[in-house]
Amino acid sequence: MVSVPSLAPARPDATRRERAQLVLIAAIAVAFIILGVVVVLNSVLYTQTISSSTSIEQTGDAHQTELELERNLRGLVQETNRNGGDVDAEVAAFLELYERSSGESRPVAISAEMVDEEPGVLFQEEPSSPLNDEGEVFDSTLPREFGQLLVTIDLDQSDSNGRLELNLSDDTTVWFTRVSASDTVTVEVVGGPQCEITPQSSESVTIDVLRGEANGEYDSSDCLDVASAVQGSYDSLQFEDPAISIGDLYGSYEVVVAGGEPGIIPSHDGREVAWALELEYTSDSSDLSYERSLPIEVYGDRP
Repeated sequence: MVSVPSLAPARPDATRRERAQLVLIAAIAVAFIILGVVVVLNSVLYTQTISSSTSIEQTGDAHQTELELERNLRGLVQETNRNGGDVDAEVAAFLELYERSSGESRPVAISAEMVDEEPGVLFQEEPSSPLNDEGEVFDSTLPREFGQLLVTIDLDQSDSNGRLELNLSDDTTVWFTRVSASDTVTVEVVGGPQCEITPQSSESVTIDVLRGEANGEYDSSDCLDVASAVQGSYDSLQFEDPAISIGDLYGSYEVVVAGGEPGIIPSHDGREVAWALELEYTSDSSDLSYERSLPIEVYGDRP
């Protein structure tokens, strides 16, 4: 009879080792899976961060560029309008200079050009007679938005208690009064706010009515209240004596209203000037490039 050898039972130590190896292999596999997930998540977060920072950089750079262009061009074009210069030539010269200087000061190449211009009308007079005798400056078929209203009082020539009345359409009246006792000039919206100005010079004082500013000492909140009461659109403007005349004021004025000459009847010489501009500019750097359109209201710096 053939004998069959019996199999020896597995030893407990060997079984435990096998189980331990399986657990170790499973743990390693899980670790690799977790590591892969972390790498993927980090990659997504990094991409989002780069995209976000690029967007923020683009927004910040565009804001800085547009702020610089607006501030500089407003002042430049206002002065060019005042002096009767060539706005197109002055703007082109400034943009050429800006392109060069921006490339030198930061790693960005900016190119810009003016693509549109809206007209306004400027009235500017320094009459030899009192402003009280100036009468109507203009009359329009439609209300015009005012962008500039400067009145300069010549203190040397004006009467010590002079008063000038400015009528805007038929609903707003402003008095300019020289008070001899205190050597001040008051600007008063009849039935509304007023401000008092102590001139810096004994020769003249210039009042920017729409911005609530003057070359002298004054309460800014009072003058801003006057500016707020006067700002708006009117279809006519005239200087005249008040109902009770107490003396004359000499000086000059500068008025700018929106819209071209058609539809406006000037009683004094007016000329078309730039009221608004539109620029198109491109910004190029190693990281990004974009094109933007920038409208600029030349007299948009009113409060």
